[in-house]
Amino acid sequence: MGIKFTGHGWREALVVFAAGMLLAAALTYPFVTQLDRVGRSENSDGQWSIWSVAWVARTLVTDPANLFNANIFYPHQQTLAFSENNLAAGVVAAPVYWASKNPYLALNVVFLLSLGFSFSGAYYLVRHLTGDRRAAVVSGICFAFCPYVFGRTSHIQLLIIGGLPFTLLAFHRLLDVPGWRRGAVLGLAVAAQATISGYYAILTTLMLVVAVITAVITRHLWKDRRFWYAMAVGAAVAIVCVLPLALPYLRLQRFSGFTRPLTEAAQYSADWRA
Repeated sequence: MGIKFTGHGWREALVVFAAGMLLAAALTYPFVTQLDRVGRSENSDGQWSIWSVAWVARTLVTDPANLFNANIFYPHQQTLAFSENNLAAGVVAAPVYWASKNPYLALNVVFLLSLGFSFSGAYYLVRHLTGDRRAAVVSGICFAFCPYVFGRTSHIQLLIIGGLPFTLLAFHRLLDVPGWRRGAVLGLAVAAQATISGYYAILTTLMLVVAVITAVITRHLWKDRRFWYAMAVGAAVAIVCVLPLALPYLRLQRFSGFTRPLTEAAQYSADWRA
């Protein structure tokens, strides 16, 4: 747990990511040969992913001020906030979308990149904790290509799970050398996760709460001012970055009464069969 992550530059990062992409292509074959024409269009969630990623990719370039005023549910406003905004996926998809004008290709490239991203995140986290590249590779494969991921192919925002290990990596680096810089990196990691998925933003916050409590107890950090200062910087950076994305949802909830009650959450909660 105390092994210091030193990194070996962009060359190694590219090799690790390339390995993840090769695994993604192999483990989803023949999907990689049909990126421009296949998609989960047989259900409404899959159709939403295809449309929303294309909308964000297009509108960020042509009319970013009206990103949330999507072309659905007229005459309602801020309709992109009716669900996940898929901002991160749209940003990544933008070059592909504008080069091809193909919504399927734009989404599917993000899908494959998300697998490589998840592999890289788990690899670097486990390598930091163990110092063992073989363990890191095995962990990356198990994390990026687990059944949960392949059970969520119609939800692009739920496919991008790489932010979870990268956030934990940022936290462990902060534990090693507390300071405002590493606190800021942790805050940016949390904010980036929020642009990927609102669900994962909540899960990431809960994960960090557990991690902080565990670290404080096991490392006796109750009175470590450097640690708490770094965590405060991280929290401030995350809030400042996430607040602009949260405002459309808060306005929608306040003025339109658009809410999802706890009874609905209970309806979709996990049971023993899950």
